[in-house]
Amino acid sequence: MKYGGWLVLLLVGCSFPVEPQSPHAVTSATATVSHFDPVHGTATIEILNQSDKDITAYSLAIEAVLQDHQVDRSERMADYGARLSAKGEGLHPGQTAKEPLQFSPKNRAMSVKATVVAVVFADQTSEASSSEALDRIVEHRTSEALMTRTSIEAVSQALAGTSEHPGETAGKIIRDRINTPAPRISKEYMKSVAAGLEKAPQGAASMGVTEREYLAHYLSELQEQAQREESYSHIRRQP
Repeated sequence: MKYGGWLVLLLVGCSFPVEPQSPHAVTSATATVSHFDPVHGTATIEILNQSDKDITAYSLAIEAVLQDHQVDRSERMADYGARLSAKGEGLHPGQTAKEPLQFSPKNRAMSVKATVVAVVFADQTSEASSSEALDRIVEHRTSEALMTRTSIEAVSQALAGTSEHPGETAGKIIRDRINTPAPRISKEYMKSVAAGLEKAPQGAASMGVTEREYLAHYLSELQEQAQREESYSHIRRQP
């Protein structure tokens, strides 16, 4: 039972309009609209890494002028994640990444513009013209580490008890925890973790070990993952 390492894409809606706040524009990456189809409401943004370092996360400010002349502003954030970044994955120098966009057909977008407003590099340094956009990258990474620590606490508590099925106990602890409002916790993600823990007997049987041995191994993986994620969330800001 392992956490997957994948590229996380988050579309932050208009409640977080992003306006560059610094006279220093981001120069390490650029965003270009490579495709725009106003009839079908689709667009593709290409992000080019023109720095000499790997990029592990970036944030785009997207501005679309709609058919009714309103301006829709949103933010799209992409993060390669602690696991993939540790394996050397990322947007390498000279490479491009593509971000597809979809707009509502009810109020068509007539033009689209995208700007890179925050970038985080593999060495944990950053460049940003929007401090809020960079804050959201930090918050996302901190949230990942927090959820892993929550899982560690649940598994540790279950293994410290005497239950014949500690996986079920750990799953219940997590479900009880997420029923209490908590910032920076994704309920859907934690529910999937709880469901996985509740299947510990099947996982243990497939490996030919006891359920406690299976969970002890999983706990070790979680602890390593937490260390990676906590280190990954420590981003150095430019002066």
